[in-house]
Amino acid sequence: MLMHCGVAEANSMRTALSVELSNLGRFIELYHEQEGQFPQTWEELEKITPELDSTFPLLKPTKRMMLISQPIEMPRKYGGGLALAITREPFRPISWTQWPIIGMTHEYLKDPSYAIIVSMDGGSFLRHVSPDATRSIFESKGLPLPEKSGLGAFAYERNFMIRRIINWSVALAFGAWLVWRFMQKKHQRSESSNSA
Repeated sequence: MLMHCGVAEANSMRTALSVELSNLGRFIELYHEQEGQFPQTWEELEKITPELDSTFPLLKPTKRMMLISQPIEMPRKYGGGLALAITREPFRPISWTQWPIIGMTHEYLKDPSYAIIVSMDGGSFLRHVSPDATRSIFESKGLPLPEKSGLGAFAYERNFMIRRIINWSVALAFGAWLVWRFMQKKHQRSESSNSA
């Protein structure tokens, strides 16, 4: 039951984070509609959306994201569009897979990727791009990658890793107990056969 709650909580946080990223893109688009240009700083965007970090508590965009003041054209192989904002460091999205034989849903952390908010056809979209591909895109535009936020992993990533450590610790402790019981019974049988 506890593990199920942890998985549900992590899934909820993962979904909420995706929603915050998408909503942030909509606010950037709204600013563009009102002002005729994309915001150059978070302070400019806060004119229409005050206290961004409170509005997006999981994301904390002014700390965890870099606003791309001169939006860059994304290569077609990454979906095209204009990149408006990017997470300051790659993070590991949660995904799910179905185990075919056992039939259980398995939660895992995917490879690290940057989340990039992209404007395209009058809307904003979220792209997950590998660190190498992101570096290549930025270098081709003569831009450095964003400086790291220093905030570390998102809460759901930390929760995932803590749950995995607990699960493996319990499994190892149970395995050690089984070995100890087996050795104890073997020793008792050995003693009883020696005394006979």
